[in-house]
Amino acid sequence: MIDALSGPSQSRGAIAFRLAGTRARFEQLPTRVEGNRLIARWNSDDYPKGKYEFLATGFDAAGNAGSGTDRTRGGRMALVNPLKARVTLSAELSGLRLEGRLQRVAGGALAGQEVAIGETFAVGAAPAARTTVVRTRDDGTFSLRLRRGPNREVSASFAGTHLLSRAAVPVGRVAARTRVRFRASAAAAKVGGRPVVFEGKVATRGTAPAAGTKLPVELQFRYRGAAWSEFRTVETDSRGRFRYAYRFSDDDSRGVRFQFRAYVKGREGWPYEPSASRPVTVSGR
Repeated sequence: MIDALSGPSQSRGAIAFRLAGTRARFEQLPTRVEGNRLIARWNSDDYPKGKYEFLATGFDAAGNAGSGTDRTRGGRMALVNPLKARVTLSAELSGLRLEGRLQRVAGGALAGQEVAIGETFAVGAAPAARTTVVRTRDDGTFSLRLRRGPNREVSASFAGTHLLSRAAVPVGRVAARTRVRFRASAAAAKVGGRPVVFEGKVATRGTAPAAGTKLPVELQFRYRGAAWSEFRTVETDSRGRFRYAYRFSDDDSRGVRFQFRAYVKGREGWPYEPSASRPVTVSGR
């Protein structure tokens, strides 16, 4: 006759660990039971260097428990961390070009490994983040040309394998300037005559901010020996376009060669750097 309360429990059991040589409480690992075996996975990457001891606790069908710290063939169950080969990950930016290398600390390139390049965009960008996976070459190097788009922080990470440790590094910041196009309707303006119409567009490339964002645009001027000065602030429409008609009315403007430009510094939630357009020249007559 078969006793239903004999034999190992198929639902209870635990494997736990702690730093060897201490009296710290054992930390339990997610454990599953397979027949008469307890199986748990310990992620050594999550713990500092050192020696760790393990405790297995099993139950029989009647609920009786038994614990042990020895290996099947004798000797205490202990592991010295790190268990995996240590790796180094390096990467740097040159403009939008990212170059990096993955290798063992002890030396030796790591070929054919996946490295994740993370981009976390400035507030106001959509999407907020992007991850691109690249694979290392035979010499452990990898590269990626980032897409144009807003300001962002860039990082690189290697998830590791059952034999290689994981690694992650911050790479740097990409600062993207606002693109401003600007033009004047005439190269000369008569004092008291028809106005000169200034118009332009604020444009972005790649990942764009929320549709319909309107921005203030400073219209600035200067002449020989003078600094840039603002004479009007206008606002773009939902497509980034702006326009302003300016009439020359000061007699002192006759014979003066002026430069005009549009300057955009954005506002909260605008994920680009401030920028100015190329200047245009208008002479008073």
